[in-house]
Amino acid sequence: MTSLDQLNHFLESNPDLEILELLVPDMNGIIRGKRLDVSEAKSLFSKGINFPAATHLLDSSGNVIDGIVLGTDDGDPDVTAKPVANSLSPIPWLDKPAAQVMITMLDENAEPYANESRNILRNVIKKFEAEGLRATVAVELEFYLIQDKDALSINPRHGPVPGTILQDEGPQVYSMEDLRELDPFFNQLKETCKAQNIPMGTTISEFSRGQFETNLHHIDDPLLAADHAILLRRAVRETAKSFDMGATFMALNPLWRQQVLECIFTSVSKMKLAISCLNWTPIKTQVLIKMLSMLWEV
Repeated sequence: MTSLDQLNHFLESNPDLEILELLVPDMNGIIRGKRLDVSEAKSLFSKGINFPAATHLLDSSGNVIDGIVLGTDDGDPDVTAKPVANSLSPIPWLDKPAAQVMITMLDENAEPYANESRNILRNVIKKFEAEGLRATVAVELEFYLIQDKDALSINPRHGPVPGTILQDEGPQVYSMEDLRELDPFFNQLKETCKAQNIPMGTTISEFSRGQFETNLHHIDDPLLAADHAILLRRAVRETAKSFDMGATFMALNPLWRQQVLECIFTSVSKMKLAISCLNWTPIKTQVLIKMLSMLWEV
């Protein structure tokens, strides 16, 4: 099925669709993108649309980086954005019927854009494939739920003493009562992940108040695993907003006593098992690239 066939099938199943959001992570794993009217979708899925080439090289504040020509002295030229196969899915949290799709970039020669994280990772994967190897990857994400999304400071959610409104003492790691209190949130997150083809697995209460972990299933496609991680972060944040909470994946805050981790579990057939537990920075495909590159050098 071609990309255009996939779009037409999706539109037949969602005839009221009005909005299409195009998603691409920058080098820090922050989702950038565009919003299109659905009438422009066929152009994207057939010939592609223009997209700023410097998008992948922005810093975490969304600024161009000093000393890098792209986005500054070059006038920020466009490259061509095309949809990532099988990434079209509904968005349940917007006011109007909407969908999202991951995009990938092609340069002026219709070749994969060299500065895109997905294309860098793809080149690493090709090295494994040339040796008859295939990586299997799973990602665990830890995050904090913020109890007052409108507060001037970030305050992690406190679990209550069961049956009361009193704040519980201590982190209460692996607390089933804490998960029970958040049952509507996790149920909705699970439904969102199902609709968006994100293979969400288990969930636990973690070692700091308001901290939780959810993981993704192992798959033998590192590119798809990286996409799933990016989309799961977005789903967690948007689901939290639906319950008047915020969500953050930020690193260690000494006031909270526990750092947030991202765990990427990678096994490569015919090679030793590698388990990497990394101090959390915003999820970025480069982490996976570095990890696979290290394995390649073993």
